[in-house]
Amino acid sequence: MIETKNILLEAVSQALKTMAFLDVLPADENTDELIMPQTLVVSAINFSGPKKGNLQLLTGTDFGKLLVENIAAIDQANEKQALDAVKELSNVICGLLLPEISENSSDVFDVTVPTVKTGSDSPEWSGFLQDKDSLLLNAEGYAIVVKLRMEE
Repeated sequence: MIETKNILLEAVSQALKTMAFLDVLPADENTDELIMPQTLVVSAINFSGPKKGNLQLLTGTDFGKLLVENIAAIDQANEKQALDAVKELSNVICGLLLPEISENSSDVFDVTVPTVKTGSDSPEWSGFLQDKDSLLLNAEGYAIVVKLRMEE
C-alpha cells in the first residue's frame, strides 16, 4: 500500500505542476492550516484492462477555481469551470498512474470519462479521510484527498 501511495503522490504532483503550476505535499494529521472544502467536489474515473479499479479525487470548489485560474490565466473562475478542471485533473492523474501500475509497457486500459458531483463537506469527506486507501495532500494550502482502488 505504501508503494501505491507513493506512486499516487508522484502522479498528483506531476499533474498539478504540469497543468496548473501548483506544488503538492503530503499533509500531516494536523489539518488546521489547510483550507478545507466549503463545497465538496468528488471526481471519479474508472479503468479496466490488465488491472481494474478507480481513482477518486475529493476537494472543494475553491481549489477547482484556483486550478482554472492557473490553467487558463483568468481572474475569476465560475463553479462550472471549477468542476470541469477537477474532472480534467482526475483524468490526467489517472493517465499518469496507469503506466506506473501496469506490469507491461504494452498494456492497454479502457478509461471512463470522469464524473463529478458536489455536496456538503461532512460525512463523505470524513469517510475518505479515515479510509486507509486515501491520501490527504496539501496543494498550495488546499486540502485534497485522492484514493486509488484496484480490484484483485
